[in-house]
Amino acid sequence: MSLPSHQSVERAPASATSSVDVDARARATCKCGCGEATKITTHARRDRGQRAGEPVDYIKGHNTRLTQAALVDRFFTTIRVSPSGCWEWQGGLTAAGYGRIGNEYAHRVSHELFIGPIPDGLEIDHLCANRACANPEHLEAVTHAENDLRGSAPHIVAHRERRCLRGHVVDGENRVPNGTRPNGETRFICRICRRGAA
Repeated sequence: MSLPSHQSVERAPASATSSVDVDARARATCKCGCGEATKITTHARRDRGQRAGEPVDYIKGHNTRLTQAALVDRFFTTIRVSPSGCWEWQGGLTAAGYGRIGNEYAHRVSHELFIGPIPDGLEIDHLCANRACANPEHLEAVTHAENDLRGSAPHIVAHRERRCLRGHVVDGENRVPNGTRPNGETRFICRICRRGAA
């Protein structure tokens, strides 16, 4: 349907159609706090309250991230201090017993909030051996090998005590070379157990 000439509509210049100026578009950053620039919408999304030409609030996938202040608030409302001094996570736990906050492990979040970033190649060890603990005083950044050697698995305990899994002391004449490790070191096994397998 065409409008009669006396009802013609005046159109505003293109620069005046958007309520967001060019400088604001250039300064728009993701609301998750990452500091990255967001995209400009090409079409309106009424369900999200966005108009064409305006910056979006979040980079795709960042809307589930928590801001630093929200993360700290959520962190402290989800711990319980035990008599041992552990900050036991009361939120979601993994099958292995580690606390989860969003998509992150609670102990890693605690380390990053109160100690600092976790260096590349290191992982967090619980000095208290309580996987649900998020107390930064009970956490230490260590290599994977160091974390394993501090564990309580039977083969790790035997290794620390220089024993085989059957309890024989693997030392002196009861120590037999058995190939090499990928790093070039010689592997040793228990002579008694080797004889029993033969």
